[in-house]
Amino acid sequence: MDVLVFGCGGYFLRKKKTIFNLYNIVAVIDTFKRGEIQLSDDRSVNIYSPEEGLKKYENLPVVIAVKDFIAISNQLISLGVLPERIIFSQNMEPYGPEEIVFNHNQKILLNKGGFCYEKNGYKIEFKNADEFNTICYKEEQEYKISIDKASYEEIEKMNLKIPKPITSEKCVQNDFYGNAYWIKNYCGLPEDYFIKSAIEHACYMGQDYVWDEDVNSVFDSIITLSPKRKEVLNKKTSKKVFMLGPYIAYAGYSKSKCELEEERERLGRTLVVFPTHSTDIVKMNFDFNLFIREIKELSKEFDSVRICVHYADILRNKHLMYKEAGFEIVSAGHMFNPLFLPRLKSILYCCDMIMANDAGSYIGQAAYLNKPCYLYHQKLDVDETENKEDVQEYLIRNTDNFYKKLFQTFNTPQDYISKEQRDMINYGWGNDLVMDKEGLKKVIGEIEEIWIN
Repeated sequence: MDVLVFGCGGYFLRKKKTIFNLYNIVAVIDTFKRGEIQLSDDRSVNIYSPEEGLKKYENLPVVIAVKDFIAISNQLISLGVLPERIIFSQNMEPYGPEEIVFNHNQKILLNKGGFCYEKNGYKIEFKNADEFNTICYKEEQEYKISIDKASYEEIEKMNLKIPKPITSEKCVQNDFYGNAYWIKNYCGLPEDYFIKSAIEHACYMGQDYVWDEDVNSVFDSIITLSPKRKEVLNKKTSKKVFMLGPYIAYAGYSKSKCELEEERERLGRTLVVFPTHSTDIVKMNFDFNLFIREIKELSKEFDSVRICVHYADILRNKHLMYKEAGFEIVSAGHMFNPLFLPRLKSILYCCDMIMANDAGSYIGQAAYLNKPCYLYHQKLDVDETENKEDVQEYLIRNTDNFYKKLFQTFNTPQDYISKEQRDMINYGWGNDLVMDKEGLKKVIGEIEEIWIN
């Protein structure tokens, strides 16, 4: 079927392949852009104004490929397009961050009576963006309840798709792992309050590495963990940098004190292992058999061994090899789930030592609970990806002297954290900078003042 497409920006590019497979695009219309757009290696079409395109291709259906489908629908109708000729790319894969609202069972309809949101056959009518935003908010809250129900033992529930953090934060990355949620909770701030700062979600390795979303946010300050990160940020930006230490310090536990003690009694002396993990877009590989042999050798000193597997590796079934080796599998869940830190804190509480084959946040988090760490050094590989930015930090880690020294300093299993190790942890993760409620509220207040002024 021949169609016009309204929009040629990022939203269209995300949906282009699906639209291209379903329809024959004869032209694109756009409020601002003119010229041509390349649809494939051997095909391009013209970009017209809405008035020009609709006049030239009268009576053709129009696929809306912009986020604000309500405003564009109303614009098209005002130009004489019948509602039944309007097609929404929101109802097409890939759904991306909108998957909570739009998916195979949830879609947008438009007829002479107006807009309608259909979910599993049930229809909700709405007239404008405010009413639709109310529907979206309700869907997000229901989804949040569903993902919060999975406990950290229920591995089969860890593969829930969570396309974005459900958050009030203006910098969405602030609520990776629920960091902003627990900082606000600790201060007694309401959940709908947003922190007027970007929050670094990890102690990045790699000499002078920063994440662009953090340093280029709309805010004039950045929250980080430690002196190491502050030094790097001060080289890259003039924004005020605040150090809070490991954010797990401000989170609660996912289990009660009684449940935690029962778990400790069941497990006995326990080793928790953190294999280096993949992400949604980066796949990590290493010699799994060699790593499992090292775990088994160390396991002789423990009653229980638990492998804490990242959700991205659970989705790829990489946890199964550890399960087949006889180890218990646990996970803190999805990085967009605010229960991530409480689950992880409970896992760490119930162990006596952690082991890992890469340097990660768990070193500082475990040390906050006074759990020593053993780093097993082995070759790690990053799978190829189209976007080198996705793997930049992984590729430059070995340029970081701190990163290399961690493997030298934590290379022996032991039942205590040495002074040298503690000094490195304080420098890298800021464990000696953890604040009480009043101190943290003061920092949030200062950040608010910077934003206002």
